[in-house]
Amino acid sequence: MTLKSILCLSVLFLLLACKPEDIIRKYETVNGDFQLSELNAPAFPFAQELDKNAISITFDTDESYLLKLSEQSCEGEYSASESGAFILFNSNCTDRVCDSDWDLYVITLLSKVVKYKEMSSQVILYIDDENYFQLKKE
Repeated sequence: MTLKSILCLSVLFLLLACKPEDIIRKYETVNGDFQLSELNAPAFPFAQELDKNAISITFDTDESYLLKLSEQSCEGEYSASESGAFILFNSNCTDRVCDSDWDLYVITLLSKVVKYKEMSSQVILYIDDENYFQLKKE
């Protein structure tokens, strides 16, 4: 075999060893720091008007996330597919980390998210077509 043949076979082997879904997941799904800019949830009304505080979430490329609430934080894992499916799981976000009704409302609704849409400077997390979180990139 010539050096050129060996090099071509090596490159081919490396390309076949890579899983396209790993590349997509690492580079083309939700990642970065986001601020909650809007929560539209008419199907999940709260009994009274809530005092709102800033909420931010960081999605890392290793499919983990950190949610910063009014006083405390919690974390977990997420899965975001190329087709738009989205789920949060293995989370320690419970009522124990909530210092306000707003915090509890947000983490309760985040657990219902099933899909996402990513745009240049924002991500929308959908519970369904009418109920969603709008997150702006920080």
